[in-house]
Amino acid sequence: MKGNERSGLLIALAGFALFTCGDAVTKSIAGAWSPWAVAALRFTIGAVVTGAALYWREGRAPSFRRTPGCRWRGA
Repeated sequence: MKGNERSGLLIALAGFALFTCGDAVTKSIAGAWSPWAVAALRFTIGAVVTGAALYWREGRAPSFRRTPGCRWRGA
């Protein structure tokens, strides 16, 4: 087994374990919170974790490049 395959399996196992833990937390607060609040919490946590992983992996430069001559204009 190559290093890339090994790291891919490790990432898949970690994702499966985190999904299981997140599902348990969501089910434990489902009675106390509204469904919209639970969905917003899960989305927010997922967005923050994904953003942090991308920032750690890619750095700041790829997502915030400035295009010369391109300016935002109001509608």
